[in-house]
Amino acid sequence: MKKKLIMILAALVIALTSFTAVDLANNKAQAKDWKKTGGLWTEYWHSGSFKNYTYTPVFHPYYKGKVSGFLTANGSGSGKIQAVLQQKTSKGWKNVKTFYAKKKGKTSMYYNKASKSYSASYRFKLTNTGTKKTVNYKFMSMY
Repeated sequence: MKKKLIMILAALVIALTSFTAVDLANNKAQAKDWKKTGGLWTEYWHSGSFKNYTYTPVFHPYYKGKVSGFLTANGSGSGKIQAVLQQKTSKGWKNVKTFYAKKKGKTSMYYNKASKSYSASYRFKLTNTGTKKTVNYKFMSMY
């Protein structure tokens, strides 16, 4: 009897964790990276999808004091994509500027008060502000 009860509980635990694992697998952001080398700069591309939020890869100023990011999104539902530009500091990531990108279409994001150092690190935190339907996107920065 005791052995049967343990087997039933074990089966129940396995069943519950498998449903949880399936749900968690669906919420992860999926991404792919590539680069295109040109004359003056190299373009760094990143594509993927997310439901709630994700981070872009780290990038650097392309010119002293200037950083930019270009987002092409293909999502549905209400709301916009909140793109928060963050700068790496000794204490962690600091929010610098907030942009609002379209869920369908292209958005250019420029920041002209960036660090004068080419080694400064920046990234965007992309947050889905509306309905949490999957947003497919491509992000490009050049440096």
